[in-house]
Amino acid sequence: MRAHLATALLVALATSSLHDAAQGQFCHGTGLPPRKTLGLVFCRRFTDNACCTPALDAENEEMFTNLVSVGSSCRVRGKMREHPMAEFYCLNCDPNQPKFLVNSTVYICQEWADNKFGTGSELFTKYNLDQCGLYAAGDCPGRDRYQCGDDLILPAPNASGSGGVAIVRTASELLNFANIGPPLFEEGYTFTIVSKNSLPQGVTACYNSASGVSPLTLAAVLVVAVTTALLV
Repeated sequence: MRAHLATALLVALATSSLHDAAQGQFCHGTGLPPRKTLGLVFCRRFTDNACCTPALDAENEEMFTNLVSVGSSCRVRGKMREHPMAEFYCLNCDPNQPKFLVNSTVYICQEWADNKFGTGSELFTKYNLDQCGLYAAGDCPGRDRYQCGDDLILPAPNASGSGGVAIVRTASELLNFANIGPPLFEEGYTFTIVSKNSLPQGVTACYNSASGVSPLTLAAVLVVAVTTALLV
C-alpha cells in the first residue's frame, strides 16, 4: 500500500512538472524548455537543467575573462565562479530565465546583489571591484565585443568626479552599463533589481544564481524521501 502511494506521488509530481514545462516556459536563447546539457564548464552548476548550450557557456567564460583582465594584481583567484560578474554572466543559462525575463526586463534579486556587491560602506569592496574596476567592451556596432578595444569602468560610489574612467555608483548602474551585459543580453535589455519578496505583478522569480535542478529530478528526489519514510 505504501509503495503504491509513493508511485502515485511520483506520477503526480512528474505530470505537474511536465505541465509547468508546457506553459510557455521557454528559454530566450534556445527557444526550448530548460533541459540537461552535454556538460557546461563555466556555468557548470546549471548542467543538469539549463537554458544555454555549451557554446554559449564558452562565450560566457570568454567575455568574463575579458571583463576582469585588468592587471596581474587584480587577477581573479580562488573560486572564480563565485565572482559576482561570473554569476551575472551565467544568468543566460539559468533554467528560471523564462520566469525572471519579462518584456526585455531581467529581474535581479536584491538579496543576491547585496550579498555579491555589498551594501553601504562595503559596496563594491568585495572582490576589489572598487580598486580594480572592469573592462567593458568598446562601442563596436555590428562586430563582436572587444574587437574595438575596451573601456575601464570603476565601481566607486563615493567618487566626486569622472577622471579618466567611467564611474558607476550603484549595482544597478554597473549591471546596466553599456556593453557589459551577458551574451544574448547585451543590447535592448534592462536589469532591474527587486526583492524576491516583492516581485512586480506578472513576475514569478528573480535571478539569484541558484543551482539549476530539473523539476523531474526534484520529483524523483522527493519520491525517494517519501518512500523511505513510508517504508520505515
